[in-house]
Amino acid sequence: MEYDILNHDADLVAEINELIDQHLEEEEPAVTINTFRRLVNEGYTDYQARNLIGKCMAFELTSEHGFDQRRYALHLSYLPQVNFEW
Repeated sequence: MEYDILNHDADLVAEINELIDQHLEEEEPAVTINTFRRLVNEGYTDYQARNLIGKCMAFELTSEHGFDQRRYALHLSYLPQVNFEW
């Protein structure tokens, strides 16, 4: 069963929401922007797209191996099909 860390860590959720807002405003990094646009074009709401991207960010931010940009991009490319187990 998937453990959704975003339902249990309010500080992490706030940090991720700020990061996503910043990425969308600055239109960087491209992988986040392109994924957001793709998900919205596929019919996901703004909230749903942000939540899916947020799960990828949460996985990276809480990884014992540190944030890996390539792994983050790979996970984004699998959305909405990616599932994480923390």
